[in-house]
Amino acid sequence: MKHVTHKTLLPTYDVFDEYRWFESNREFNCVDIKGVRIALTVCEDLWNIDEDPLYAFWPMKELIQQQPQLMINIAASPFSYDHAEGRKAILIKNVKRI
Repeated sequence: MKHVTHKTLLPTYDVFDEYRWFESNREFNCVDIKGVRIALTVCEDLWNIDEDPLYAFWPMKELIQQQPQLMINIAASPFSYDHAEGRKAILIKNVKRI
């Protein structure tokens, strides 16, 4: 089985300039693998959840409406040894909304 998920939120801050090179995703569908509904997001798409969001749109809101059983976020952000706790906190905030 093959499934393609495109990134929605394209950052233009810090070391990122993705909006210049890519088009934003417009379709939101959970992936069904062996009966498990998965919300698959790409990097930044998971992060727009705080009180002062960087973007007007939150991709996980669209996926949560499909009642996923599992959330997977794939990312290849520049490594930083002190971001692990922040990443966990964002994941927890998203999971609590399901």
